[in-house]
This record gives sequence, C-alpha cells and structure tokens, in this order.
Amino acid sequence: MRGINYKISKPTGYYSGLIIALIKDKEPDYTGFESKEVVKFLPIDYHVGIIYKSNDSTVVQERLDKAAEKIHAEMLNILPPKSKPTS
Repeated sequence: MRGINYKISKPTGYYSGLIIALIKDKEPDYTGFESKEVVKFLPIDYHVGIIYKSNDSTVVQERLDKAAEKIHAEMLNILPPKSKPTS
C-alpha cells in the first residue's frame, strides 16, 4: 500500500469559526448576525449556519459566543426525546 502525499498549506494568519444549528424556521433571518467577520451564511433549510474569519482569534470566539446566545434564545429548535428508545 502506497502512502498518500499531503501538502500542508502555509499559514494565512487568519482564524475561523463555524456555528450551525437546527432552527424553527425554514430560512433564518441573518440581520442580527451581520459583521465584517462573516465570510458566509450557509443556505441550509431549517438551519442557521455562519462562518466567521478574522486575524484575531478573540474576535472569532466573541462572534461565535454571541451567535450561540442569540440562536439559543431566539431560533433554536429542540426536538423532544422519543417516548420509547428505538432498537
């Protein structure tokens, strides 16, 4: 069996973060999440997904924390457990 050669990219100097969660609505309202660190809002039905990027890891962590709080408080869809375990 031959080994696979992987090339490691040079560091870019940026940090990134991703948050994704199941939500109540088919399409989320992203207006409360907009910032210069947003790279992309992910278009997935019944999910909120945001990718952040910054040259400061603290900024990325702050954006993720604030997004998590907002998603939990306003958008999150938690499904109740089934009454009987499936086998």
